[in-house]
Amino acid sequence: MHGWDCFGLYRFVLAEQFGIMLPSYADEYPTAKDAASVRAAIVRHRPAAVAAGAEREGDGVVFNVGRYLHCGYVIEPGMMLHAFFGRNTCMEAYTGPLWIKRIEGFYRCKS
Repeated sequence: MHGWDCFGLYRFVLAEQFGIMLPSYADEYPTAKDAASVRAAIVRHRPAAVAAGAEREGDGVVFNVGRYLHCGYVIEPGMMLHAFFGRNTCMEAYTGPLWIKRIEGFYRCKS
């Protein structure tokens, strides 16, 4: 158990799977529940956008969840790995009714 927030999980998997080391940005927000600071950090450090339908394994998918931004790791088109408040880390379809209308965009980090 690592106690990741969504971006921490994304960073870990991206490093393990692709050797891409992203900075943590943890010093830019006190906790994952500080919506304004997390949103600002994600927007400030957002990588290159990828068109919907062109996403692939390793891309990030970002969602609007109320006043929060949330991200997941694309496992394959339509499926993500993510960590969400009060839930275990899980694989879930981002094309399902809970997430599809909340997609803000897809992003690809380069090494």
